[in-house]
Amino acid sequence: MGSFFEDSPPAWILLLGVSGALAPGIETGALVVPDAIIHTSGFASGISDTPVEKISLDRKLVNLLHSRCQGKSALVSGHLLTVDSPLCSPSEKSRAFHSTKAVAVDMESYFLAQIAQRLDIPFLVVRAVSDRADQAIPKPVAHCLKGDGTIDPLKMAKALLSKPQAISHLLSLGLGFKRACSSLRYALRLGVTAISKAQRSRRS
Repeated sequence: MGSFFEDSPPAWILLLGVSGALAPGIETGALVVPDAIIHTSGFASGISDTPVEKISLDRKLVNLLHSRCQGKSALVSGHLLTVDSPLCSPSEKSRAFHSTKAVAVDMESYFLAQIAQRLDIPFLVVRAVSDRADQAIPKPVAHCLKGDGTIDPLKMAKALLSKPQAISHLLSLGLGFKRACSSLRYALRLGVTAISKAQRSRRS
């Protein structure tokens, strides 16, 4: 992916997707506009003292997104945590929250932020919460998740055949995912317009 951006560098990058909440009280559908992205890999294995790497995002553009996305969905600021494997249980999410103070978690933002930082491309993230901090994700379902939070249909079909009791959990997660997608459509419509105008102003 880095070589793609090197060949055709964009004026800015806005990454949208879903995430899991880490901070208590954040409901599904809430929009997370982080001011920094951190990365560590120990929480799913029970190790919470691994080093934490941090990339801060463009403060002016973050504030712009905050101002434009307020109103329709709950808006959350703070750090976003990127991990190497899903945090499935409330205890894993709680351990990650208390160790890093990150408000939400995903599996890809930090790595794209690294590329953008190296190429000096303004980078922003908007994540919509699809599962609460107190909400468990069954292991069979978690193994079907892609890096962007969407589900691999073939893997999911196999998982449900082997663990049909996971269907009730999947229905609950599906409702959260639906709320998250609705919030993302709202953020995309307003966010892209606002950032485009801001970047044109900077260049003029």
